Amino acid sequence: MVLRRLTRQPKRMASAVLGIASGMALSVAMIGILAGFDKMIDLSFDVIDRSDVTVSFNEAISNKAIFKLQSLPGVIEVEPARVVPVVLRHGLKSHRGAINGLVASKAPASGRGPQHGHDSSGCGRNHFV
Repeated sequence: MVLRRLTRQPKRMASAVLGIASGMALSVAMIGILAGFDKMIDLSFDVIDRSDVTVSFNEAISNKAIFKLQSLPGVIEVEPARVVPVVLRHGLKSHRGAINGLVASKAPASGRGPQHGHDSSGCGRNHFV
């Protein structure tokens, strides 16, 4: 019965096979997208940004605020950062954005740090995580 249909209507059967194959491929693709989305959410909140509280100031403040925040009960780590709004220009094009400055780690992997003219003390004055 199936072979008779296949010989009488080959285009219809080819279309049906192509439709079923496309539907299965789309289902597998959606499962892959959802798995990637779940993995990205886990990575973002469990590995990259593990902070519970973010404290932001509108203006630059002294480094004493870092020590005050570190002395609060329950605070494990304070990570200062400086965010400065900028306008980036190249010829006639411009883009409004921000420059993020972080304090250099104690053992910089790239060999760049305060000893190479990069002062890390000015970075930690605006944003604390």
